[in-house]
Amino acid sequence: GNITTGSGGGIYNASTGTVDIQGGKIASNQAKTLGGGIHLAGGVNSIQNCLIENNKTTENTNGYGGGVYVSAGSLTITSSQISGNDARNQGGGVYMTNSSTSVTVTNTVISGNGAFANASGGGVFINNGTYTMDGGEVTQNYGTKNTKQNGYGVYVNDGTFKVKGAVQITGNHYNNDETDISNVYLNNKLITIDGSLDDGQGNKAQIGV
Repeated sequence: GNITTGSGGGIYNASTGTVDIQGGKIASNQAKTLGGGIHLAGGVNSIQNCLIENNKTTENTNGYGGGVYVSAGSLTITSSQISGNDARNQGGGVYMTNSSTSVTVTNTVISGNGAFANASGGGVFINNGTYTMDGGEVTQNYGTKNTKQNGYGVYVNDGTFKVKGAVQITGNHYNNDETDISNVYLNNKLITIDGSLDDGQGNKAQIGV
């Protein structure tokens, strides 16, 4: 893996470029601040059939987005896995911010990611923008801190969280206590249902509290 004292340990799109990843893996990279695996600061970006694992950020104050950090532009993630990534602050798997940013995640598993200093959004932290989850899972993500937080799976601080298809958001927990569950936290926000909550094959959505 790669190590940077800035952001984007594995990949950094600084402006209007295009990142198009098909297959392969982004693994064991490290950034001090934003995006241990990937930092996208603009452009139209796409990830398909990719494994993003064991990436991390290391700074307590500004260490956001262990796997993926999106601060501008758009990103679509399809049929991929984001697992085992760690954010020293928030957003172990994915962190997104800015009102114009959009992230669409389809049939993707986000699991086993951790958030540490702040402990919220072990799987996904939505600070702003529009995040759409179409099928897939957010499961077994966690937060670690001396005081318990909320939203170890998905934490919505601002922006819009849309779901459709047979989404599964379950089993996200505090530290090593798998009985202390907090799957989704909405900071005075709502989950927007953007279509049918099944996959057309009899599988239904499950979103835990």
